[in-house]
Amino acid sequence: MAKKNGANNGLAEDWGARFDARLDRFEALIEKRDQQIEKRQQEFEKRQHQFEKRQQVFEKGLRQIAAVTAEMAESVSAIYDMQAENERRFEQTDAKIAALAMAQAETTDKLNALIEVVDGLVRDKRSRNGKNGKQS
Repeated sequence: MAKKNGANNGLAEDWGARFDARLDRFEALIEKRDQQIEKRQQEFEKRQHQFEKRQQVFEKGLRQIAAVTAEMAESVSAIYDMQAENERRFEQTDAKIAALAMAQAETTDKLNALIEVVDGLVRDKRSRNGKNGKQS
């Protein structure tokens, strides 16, 4: 029986040594994985920081775009108001031009009537002078 116990002790020692070697390998793998995780965590944090900076720049740009858009909206509104005012003035000008055209037409008609009257008087006077001149 002593041989069996001695043989078992040798197997147990081999098994223990193999277990210790495996445990050491697992610990080394775990340590390696921990280092990889730590490295990836650092890379992630670096990228996160870069993302946050980019996001701040983007948000600043977005605020500037919003401000410019608001200014443009105000400018467009002012232009629209000026255009409405100009259209109102054009309508007034058109009405004044139409009134002037009517007044000019009336003046032309009156002037033509006056010319006809004067022309008639001149003809009448000439015809009287012509009759008087022949008799004298």
